Amino acid sequence: RAAMCASTAAVALLCAGLAPAPAGLGPGDCVKPERVAGIVVGFLKADSARLQALGRQVDALEANVLAPLGADAHAAYELPPCLASLPDDACAAQQHQGETALEAVIAGRIGARLRSITVVLGRAWRARPTLAHFAHETPASTAPSQTAVDRVRRIEPVQQGRAFRHFDERRGQGTTLQWFKFREAWRRMEAAEQRAGRVYDVVLKLRFDAVLLPAWQMCMDRDLLRPTDPPVIHAMTDMIFWGRRAAVAPAAAIFDSIAWFEEAGNGTGRPRMLTRPVAVDQTLASVLSLPKQAFRDWTLYQKIGHVNAPDFGIGASQHARYKPGHAPRNVPQAIAAMVANLREAKAKGLAWIDPVHGGPGTPSLTQFVWCGGRSCTGGMDGLFITERDFVTWMLTHNVTVCDVGAGTTQLLTKQLTVVRRVSMRDCVFDTGQVPTQLPPLPTREGAAPARQPTPGTVVVPSLRPAVAQGQPQPTPIASWASRGLPSTPPAAAQAVSAGAAPGAAQASACPAPGGVYAAGRASGLQREGAEAKHVAIAFHGSFLHGKRPTKTADAILPAVWTTAPGVTLPVRFDAFVSTSTQQLEHRPCAALRGDELCASLVDGGGFRYARCETRPYDGDAMMRLAHARGLPFRDNAKYSLFPHRVLSDFITIRRALDLVVAHEEEAGRQYDLVAVTRIDVFFFFIQVVPARTDPGDWWAEVHRARVVGKRKAHKPLWEDRFVVGRRDDVVSLRDLPDEFVQNYVRLGNQSYPEAQLWLHFAKLFGIPPVRGKNLAPPFERWINIEGFRQNKKKFNRFFLVPPEDIPVHPRFRPPGRPGALLPGRRRGLTTERSDTSVSR
Repeated sequence: RAAMCASTAAVALLCAGLAPAPAGLGPGDCVKPERVAGIVVGFLKADSARLQALGRQVDALEANVLAPLGADAHAAYELPPCLASLPDDACAAQQHQGETALEAVIAGRIGARLRSITVVLGRAWRARPTLAHFAHETPASTAPSQTAVDRVRRIEPVQQGRAFRHFDERRGQGTTLQWFKFREAWRRMEAAEQRAGRVYDVVLKLRFDAVLLPAWQMCMDRDLLRPTDPPVIHAMTDMIFWGRRAAVAPAAAIFDSIAWFEEAGNGTGRPRMLTRPVAVDQTLASVLSLPKQAFRDWTLYQKIGHVNAPDFGIGASQHARYKPGHAPRNVPQAIAAMVANLREAKAKGLAWIDPVHGGPGTPSLTQFVWCGGRSCTGGMDGLFITERDFVTWMLTHNVTVCDVGAGTTQLLTKQLTVVRRVSMRDCVFDTGQVPTQLPPLPTREGAAPARQPTPGTVVVPSLRPAVAQGQPQPTPIASWASRGLPSTPPAAAQAVSAGAAPGAAQASACPAPGGVYAAGRASGLQREGAEAKHVAIAFHGSFLHGKRPTKTADAILPAVWTTAPGVTLPVRFDAFVSTSTQQLEHRPCAALRGDELCASLVDGGGFRYARCETRPYDGDAMMRLAHARGLPFRDNAKYSLFPHRVLSDFITIRRALDLVVAHEEEAGRQYDLVAVTRIDVFFFFIQVVPARTDPGDWWAEVHRARVVGKRKAHKPLWEDRFVVGRRDDVVSLRDLPDEFVQNYVRLGNQSYPEAQLWLHFAKLFGIPPVRGKNLAPPFERWINIEGFRQNKKKFNRFFLVPPEDIPVHPRFRPPGRPGALLPGRRRGLTTERSDTSVSR
């Protein structure tokens, strides 16, 4: 709410008429739901690597979702099909082995919370009629008997729809099959309800490969989970959603109703996107209940910008809409236009807009915020798009779709990647009439009113009872008893063990703890003395991206140094590394072991000695450190960078050089030359340009040049990927973190490391930093960097979300003076006059 109600005129429409925010709930005011069911679906594989990854995911699911909520688990998954050439008996044995291994991992971690397991057999099983008995047998379990678990197998039904052919059959995706798994797991949940004699209060739809963090928190009042509350669900696309049972129930009917999105049928279907009706109140509340980030990247939120909205022409300009396949020029204006037109519909008394059966005055429909590629032009009509049509389905069934909430701020993905997301805890309703209870079940024309459902029957809430008004009419989902099955399902053959799965990897803390490690001969610098030349390579970078040595250092740089005509000395290399304990910025669980890294530098990299320092990386802490120094979240460059990232890199340079100096003090001797580089650049991309005469002269030429690194093609830039030079000159780079703020302003609110280094060495050499002034011979005279490609992801904000108290602005703001801006040109260096004004 705070993010959307900004103080700009473009977003003023969003905040006008909003209902007051609910009062804060104290610890004693939060009443938790008593009975919670978690339906967990997925496509799983039973090889050892996938089982270990699954164990980590289920550990996180149990620790952050099921255990805090006391939820029962109902799982439904599919295994990859057998090869067609595999005999039937071998295929059945392979399937049985995979099921046993997967249940050992799932049940071993969830334990007594596991209530049912549904194994979905793919359509390939229909080509094996001799295995029909296997498909109807109860999946066996080798776990000791502790808790009775309802186990069934189901064969994927025959499908002919366009989405099935386009996504499931051609691309191997589970676009439609996931809803079949959800429906089958829902039926097992109904059976559990019948056995217990009461229904669940709250139902969660979860996935094995996506877990929201940290531990979930639910309150009956705040999260609208009471029977008298408006029907709402809390969702992150179609991957994860939850709400009270009656509000989630329409999702269980999606699989049987895909034809409504793809076929006109007898006139009840709506294959054309712009003919689908709009529930005005629910759509407006859904828009207001999402942070603005949802309209830039729906993958962590939902496709609310893809659903229909009335178009009265209010705020409709080139700035207020997406072009098909393009981002909007102004997201707040686009949201404001969508909200304004929905409010106009409410003002005209329109609660339900059906363009097919509408009368005079019915407005046309559009998608204000996102046209979804080709859907605005009809190219995606008649195709079930699961993320978009899930939202449409829920809205047209009188269910508001809010943000996933539950106190979560991160997502653990199937790559064990942690992605941060801004989350809204509460649903925001527009002032006006808000439905306070679920309406009766819809009835078809001429039929008797539907009876109130008994426990175990899916409830499909709707305010639109007539087919003629465009209400989607799903195939009813029958309860366990109505399908002619016994009132109590057959008892499972065996129960599930609560013990750990054999051989499964145990969860570990993320990120891993840091430390200082060493390998090789630490006394080499002292003992060899003048018998050799000594070069220290300081490797920096917050993340190593899994890179390791691929060749020895003397195969990359010359192995000898000519000190005089006819006199050469061997060159000894020592390595010093400062990095974080994680390989990637967005994967804190991809741990880096400092001892293994040091050993690889000595054994595979040919270094005489290696010292490695690893520390846990805290992105929020680095953002706050940069903010405390007046640096913005993103700079003002043409291809803007994130100053906290550059500052973090400079800090690792300082720490690596501190390791160099500390080792010199221990040995009582200094290095002849020092280089600063990255592991990936050093071992993969560096090529030495041979000296004109003797190869041993290369080091002598570097020593005469003081520091090698000035870029030839870009004179005011210094090569930051590899810097080598005299010991004192290179060790001075420890001052980079302290100089960063001042140089950021001098560069016109830019944080390019190459320009930062150029200013540093200009100050060191006592040369005014003006364009065209040669500080040193060009870098290309000694080194070529071949095959290096720019990492475009460093410009990407997908994994970076600043804390709410850190504003996103591109210019320097002095600490303590949030409104003051220091002067600076957009690109290039400031003049001496502007630098003087900055100091004043």
